[in-house]
Amino acid sequence: MKSGKDEIVTIEGMMSPYGLNQPYDLTLRIQQGKWLLQQEIQVHFPLGCILLEIKEKETNRQFIEILNNEFGGMSERVAYQYMAFAKKCTELPKLKQFAESNWSKARMLLYNCSEESLKEIEEKGINGKVLEEYDGCTVKEFKALIDKLKKRGDNPEAQGLKVENDMLKQAIEGYKLMVPNGPDASWASNMLQEIENTFVHLDNYLSSIAFDARIIGDDNLQAHVVGLHARMMDRFYRFEQRWEDYTGQKIEQ
Repeated sequence: MKSGKDEIVTIEGMMSPYGLNQPYDLTLRIQQGKWLLQQEIQVHFPLGCILLEIKEKETNRQFIEILNNEFGGMSERVAYQYMAFAKKCTELPKLKQFAESNWSKARMLLYNCSEESLKEIEEKGINGKVLEEYDGCTVKEFKALIDKLKKRGDNPEAQGLKVENDMLKQAIEGYKLMVPNGPDASWASNMLQEIENTFVHLDNYLSSIAFDARIIGDDNLQAHVVGLHARMMDRFYRFEQRWEDYTGQKIEQ
């Protein structure tokens, strides 16, 4: 059994990568975290715009290949989240301008308000005040204001899913156009091989991070991994049901 001292040394050794070998200081960590969040919100918009342009100029198959080969295996769902975010900013120029000096408040609006509410805020402001008038408002006060807006019946999660769902439907229609016309299905062999390669890539991608000690030791990240696996299995289950209903044959495990 290890002594308490040995355990402390081990924990310090494990934690050193998080602090980039800098002594722990709460004030410094908060400043660093805020700065990184600011970079995140600033990156979301231009990256979403880039992805939107690539998707518009290239075929669906090429777009997926670019995500896999050039963007670190980025999933379509993540790409659509970036693109949906960029579309919000593009359609709401006043909110985008507000975000340049009030990034944390704009982030609250974008992630917590429905499309309808955001458009109303763009046109009328909040409670009769234009967004610029909230420059001097603290983040805590602004959060309380957003919470009141949400209690009025806003369902931002459903609205966000609707945007993603609409974009995914467009992608599915694009996939259908990729299916060649012909007297037989010989063309399907290459496409099925591509699908199999994609499954292998996704499995390797998930496995490469899921068993990291830092993830195993984080309850929230563990829950995320389990939830992701559950959603994947649910999709497979629904495909099996559709296959069996359509062909009358069960898929053998």
